[in-house]
Amino acid sequence: LSGIVKCWQADEALKMQSALLGHSQKVNSVSYSPQKRWLVSGADDGVILWDIHHRVVIKRLIDEKRDFVTCVCFSPDGSYLVIAGGGLFKKKYIHVWDIDKNRVLYELSSDELETFKSSATTGLVYSHDGRWLFSSSQDGTISIWDMSNSGCLLTTLKDNLLKRFGYRNL
Repeated sequence: LSGIVKCWQADEALKMQSALLGHSQKVNSVSYSPQKRWLVSGADDGVILWDIHHRVVIKRLIDEKRDFVTCVCFSPDGSYLVIAGGGLFKKKYIHVWDIDKNRVLYELSSDELETFKSSATTGLVYSHDGRWLFSSSQDGTISIWDMSNSGCLLTTLKDNLLKRFGYRNL
């Protein structure tokens, strides 16, 4: 698979508007900023922040020596970016990145959650107010992080527990 990010116009007729060239490896995740200024792409070769209007690279947030990126997600106010990567045979990580300061603020982790260390992150989404971050993993675990408390792990939900309550298509 290519490292091309394709931009589509999703109105009456779905058609490709442009292609963003910058990754050399497979792109795994994209996220659009709330202000509609930026697009971020996460790939096997790192993260690129794009100016979506001019279709140019603003900056690369992680160099190619870093573990591959599985998910990216903007905070609701657009000032932070959450980047997840690693997984099978690689150290898993979820970083909260300050876009303006161009640095990692903190890493989300949990020593007591063994599956967090080994199962790749498959999805990231913020609550609308930015207080909670939800991450999903390959093993069916959903983790809920308290972002008002430096990303402290609040709780986890396992796939079998969710299925008991009727959520069958996770």
